[in-house]
Amino acid sequence: HERRKERFNRLQRSMDGLSPDYRTVIRLSRLEGLKIQDIAERMGRSPSAVKNLLLRAMKQLRESFGDTESLGLPDRNLTEDDAGNGQ
Repeated sequence: HERRKERFNRLQRSMDGLSPDYRTVIRLSRLEGLKIQDIAERMGRSPSAVKNLLLRAMKQLRESFGDTESLGLPDRNLTEDDAGNGQ
């Protein structure tokens, strides 16, 4: 239990060290489960820009925190389905 709390605190510190855009894209994608198209609309960006932002954000989080899969933050394939078909 204490180990889980420490990992959560470490994750929080790693998230706090990210830029606001990186924190937002990770929160919307990984924690709220939104699709790329929905995130793009919320952030006022293109789906392609959101995909790139998410890839960079997850890379930086992994570099800062380490393994994110055990936290329920696995990498998702960024497929065209995630971007929505109504482009």
